[in-house]
Amino acid sequence: MFREYHCFSFILMIFVGSIAVGFSKYSFLFPNQEITSQKPIVQQLTGPVYHGEGPHWDAEKQLLFFVDIMGQRIYQYDPCSKRVTFADIGAPVGAVIPLSGTTNKFVVGKKTTLSVVTWNGENSTSKIPIDEIDYIESNKPLNRFNDGKCDRAGRLWIGTMGNEDDNGVEPKQGTLYRLSDSCKLEARIRNVTISNGLAWSPDNLTMYYIDTETSRVDKLFYNVTTGDIIDGSRQKVIDFREQNIAGSPDGMTIDNKGNLWIACWNGSKVINVDTKTGKVIYEIPLPVERVTSVAFGGKNFDILYITTMKKGLTAEQLKQQPAAGALFSVTNLPVKGFYNSPVQNLPCLRSRGH
Repeated sequence: MFREYHCFSFILMIFVGSIAVGFSKYSFLFPNQEITSQKPIVQQLTGPVYHGEGPHWDAEKQLLFFVDIMGQRIYQYDPCSKRVTFADIGAPVGAVIPLSGTTNKFVVGKKTTLSVVTWNGENSTSKIPIDEIDYIESNKPLNRFNDGKCDRAGRLWIGTMGNEDDNGVEPKQGTLYRLSDSCKLEARIRNVTISNGLAWSPDNLTMYYIDTETSRVDKLFYNVTTGDIIDGSRQKVIDFREQNIAGSPDGMTIDNKGNLWIACWNGSKVINVDTKTGKVIYEIPLPVERVTSVAFGGKNFDILYITTMKKGLTAEQLKQQPAAGALFSVTNLPVKGFYNSPVQNLPCLRSRGH
């Protein structure tokens, strides 16, 4: 069981130059003195899950929540006790975000059904109450939810992706949705292949978005008062192919300097990107290929949590990277993140007993 690993951890000290870690040799990009003087620390926190994704830091509880998409579970990690618990959802699960004003309820993307689950996180369980809120894409039965996140007003944005097989993901079958005040998911960006990372600028005027298949991170003008993106405002921030960055952009978060931290799926690293110039500031290498998402947490939002996956790796690859699927943290960084907003408890949710 996963809980057997809760005390297993190791520390990888990161320093200027190159070191051999795990299955490969990494070169570190530290172009400024600020980061070189602080020497970030990467730590493996848990044993592997199958398809780790979607980390969310609950500041009220001081706990990290994340999902195992194809393992069909939501997880809770307690950084104080190092204890990990899980709850089975019974279908692929794309996001887990606390519901504001509650102590044990979470909004989850279950396959293509947005739901509220009730779970106290104290023990692992195979059965929890699930209340379905809205169901989408009935005409695309092989689609599923992927990444989801709230803006700073607590509005939920969550996206879908097409069917995935050995040949890849069926293109342009996904959509990015926003949850309305009437608890309906409204389509905001269509013809998406793999809806992924979301982040908002410190001034709330820009939304950053990843459709992984494009190899880009884009930005859109955002009205935080209404929760609208401005049509026709989509622009490129960074293109992985143009800059020859290994891997593909997956999940992301933003720091207090307004710069992005992006998980590089199949790229064995997280990169920090200047949102004004689109250039890589520096990178944090990891001993696993499939880095999936990131979130800042901790009492001071100064810990970067990183999810990874082992899904799709061969037996030989797993021998070379036994930590694939583990949760990692990075500390001693020169930046901090922001409060991770829970889902706003709308009247339409409260009327259902939430």
